[in-house]
Amino acid sequence: MRILDAEMMKHLSFPDCLVEKMELSHGKKHLVVMVDGAWLDLSGGQALGRGVLYFSDWSELMVRAWDHTTETWSTLEGESIEILRELCEAKFDDKTACLRGFGERSGRWIEWKMDAVMVRSEFS
Repeated sequence: MRILDAEMMKHLSFPDCLVEKMELSHGKKHLVVMVDGAWLDLSGGQALGRGVLYFSDWSELMVRAWDHTTETWSTLEGESIEILRELCEAKFDDKTACLRGFGERSGRWIEWKMDAVMVRSEFS
């Protein structure tokens, strides 16, 4: 098991990565994202196996969907929050995490953004 801290996660990407499962506990401010692989772009790069991304204790969570017909973002809340089926883009910087990909139900472009968040990950 390889554990990546927040600093190492800045070098992660998810080419052709499928999301196997997403678990959100809004009240506990906890999100778990299980992926089928990743790429660590350090020391020449390394393919990683299945992994789990952990996000917790955020100050704000925003989930939005892109509407290509109106070219605007709409905020998703409650039952309309859509989990990702494919993780295409990820950005991790100091205390902010942003995940983008295609939604499981609608296939729309979905963005999950967390501010002041704690992050870590584990890969096989």
